[in-house]
Amino acid sequence: MKYSPESYRLYELNSKFFYTMRLEVILHEEVDGTYLRAAMQKAIRRFPYFMKRPVLLADGAYDVIDNPCDIVIKKKDNSSFSLGTAETNYHLVSVEYIDKKIYFNMYHGLSGMRGLLKFVKTGLYEYFSLLEGNRLESDGILTADSPIKDEEFAFPSTEGFKKLPQKEKTKEKVKIALADYLLYFLNPWAKGYYHSVYIEKDQFLEVAKRNGGSPYSLLGAFALKALGKTYRRSKKPFCLVTVDNYAKDFGMSETYYDLNRHLFTIKSNLDLNEQDINYLNKEVRKSIKEQDNLDSSNQYFQRLIEYRRGIDSQIGQRKKIKYAKKYSLGMGEIYPSAMVSYVGKIDWGVLDSRIDKVNSIVDGHDVIEMVEVGNHFCITVNQVNPSKTFIRAFVESIWEAGLSCSSTGPKEKELKKVKIIKQTKPRRPRETNILKWFLSLFAKALNAPYSDTKHGGWRPR
Repeated sequence: MKYSPESYRLYELNSKFFYTMRLEVILHEEVDGTYLRAAMQKAIRRFPYFMKRPVLLADGAYDVIDNPCDIVIKKKDNSSFSLGTAETNYHLVSVEYIDKKIYFNMYHGLSGMRGLLKFVKTGLYEYFSLLEGNRLESDGILTADSPIKDEEFAFPSTEGFKKLPQKEKTKEKVKIALADYLLYFLNPWAKGYYHSVYIEKDQFLEVAKRNGGSPYSLLGAFALKALGKTYRRSKKPFCLVTVDNYAKDFGMSETYYDLNRHLFTIKSNLDLNEQDINYLNKEVRKSIKEQDNLDSSNQYFQRLIEYRRGIDSQIGQRKKIKYAKKYSLGMGEIYPSAMVSYVGKIDWGVLDSRIDKVNSIVDGHDVIEMVEVGNHFCITVNQVNPSKTFIRAFVESIWEAGLSCSSTGPKEKELKKVKIIKQTKPRRPRETNILKWFLSLFAKALNAPYSDTKHGGWRPR
């Protein structure tokens, strides 16, 4: 790769999918903006790899470079802004707050939700320490003074990789919400929405561990069951994608790089209607285990590197963007019917009792994110429209498993776009005086420079 690994997702940006994340953190008490600003500015310095700005180079390539400026922390209002612009000091990270809520915005190419959560924990730790007037216990939390480890910058080696042909999307027919996507892309005013579902942790874990399952596989089972209920008449099978952090396979679990790939579970409508949650929980867990291995991770990473080298080989910005979108690995080889993502157990330490709820807001449709905090699993169902059909089926599936839950929504996602400011040569100011403009043209015709000074006027050379 010629450029920073974080830069390659910039080629896939479009008017509807922004490749940004937005984490909504709901506290028990109203946010103090003064303390929050001080805490977040201090915390971000602990993560220099998040202090970046996007640039467009002369050869048409994108890159991200260091940005020493402060990040923008402001009270949330109705105004819109984009990451990478003057409104965010050209940063790809920003923070907003209002009432009891704090919103963390980040370009997904910088890191995944796992990386963003590290910054969030550090920022909130510093905030509550300032607010309460003493340093809190920091077990399980990186403080602003914690040393930066080399492991945080770890990236798998690309040596010895042979060239692999790029794979286009498979033509395997699975059920996707095509009509919803079309309406979203064709309607310039369409916006994304999210629903929140909260489940008590102990109940969820009890059901998850039946038949050797896990919280992740149970989340996938609920998503599959909801698909079957939503599209009862579908003759096509459903494809569930579970997002896998394969950095662990390379022994790099602390890296900030977003090393995620997709694992597939394909089930027919017949399976979903006839089988219960316990069976689907077991099947999703089995599917994850079969695909989660070092050989698969190596192969995926090699394809990722070859994809990025392919972008580098293209000449000019347009060709690079065209290649990136054609061979994108972002959605895997099969378009998913639904996608689930769980970052795993998060040690919030002393913050656990100070945070009420969390919502992980991302691009996509029927994309389900789960974060554990306090006594709850906080599940966010991201969609491209405010329809409640899928979320009703999802909640119904949870009830059928004997679990109780609460849900809210739909709410607008308000994801931030990323813009790369083009560096252009300064333009000469346009002449406003008609007489001066005419004289300058006349001087050009005579190949003589024109000067509007009391000693000059136009004069031959």
